[in-house]
Amino acid sequence: MRELKEFGARAETLVRLPDLAELDRRGRALRRRRLGAATALVACVLAVVGVTVLGQDPEGTVEPAPSPSGSRTYPGSTMQTLDPGTYVLEPPSLRADLPGARLTVPSGWNSWVGPNRFNGHAQGRDNEEALEHATWYVGVLIIHAESVASGPCDTAHNFDVSTAATLERSVSRIPGYRITRGAEPVSKFGYPATHFRLRSTAARKRSCANGPGLFNARGHGLLGSSTDPIDVWVVNVKGTPVLVHQTWSTNAPTAVRQELTEVVDSIEFFVPK
Repeated sequence: MRELKEFGARAETLVRLPDLAELDRRGRALRRRRLGAATALVACVLAVVGVTVLGQDPEGTVEPAPSPSGSRTYPGSTMQTLDPGTYVLEPPSLRADLPGARLTVPSGWNSWVGPNRFNGHAQGRDNEEALEHATWYVGVLIIHAESVASGPCDTAHNFDVSTAATLERSVSRIPGYRITRGAEPVSKFGYPATHFRLRSTAARKRSCANGPGLFNARGHGLLGSSTDPIDVWVVNVKGTPVLVHQTWSTNAPTAVRQELTEVVDSIEFFVPK
């Protein structure tokens, strides 16, 4: 398969996607490690839609069995097209004692750590191959962050994230990013939350075009470095901080960006008994 850096170079000439290529490269590296550890796990790369924007129907629709509640178990980083419906992420952190989440996706979304969608499909391409031709991307992550980036272009992630308040402070201090909206206290997802909108600075774009992710999540490695801008909500779920990350390309179709809003608005948290 062609190196994803080629995709990054091509996409950079079309749209401003500062970190999409690097995030995909990290996802592929993680996929290779998982394949080495357990063949039952498949790709951990940026997701692609399995139904094309033009209405094509690529191979590999995920059809997990419904849970007793009527929701389906989210299939994880399988890089395949999701059937529309409600899914349970249980839990996003791979720790059974921390809050999980439910969300609803429309047709055409793909399974990664969190559901996402982008273009690049054509007859004969699977979701990973379509990624190499993508020019826009939207996606959602729901994670229990273990640390937050503390350097502009390195992998040091040692900001305190043990409480909602400390996670909020850490998000507000990520080097190379500036807050363009927030921090705004809101009631979101049924719990108190704080909203941030972040944009990368010109200095970071010049020096860290392929920089690391912003958040370290158990079992997933570095996540969150993607398109520009990004929205982050720090949600206080009964004392446990949960991070919701929404990202989109500015040239993504209006209808797809509306889908993204609806997916985020559908998120519900639950606390294991």
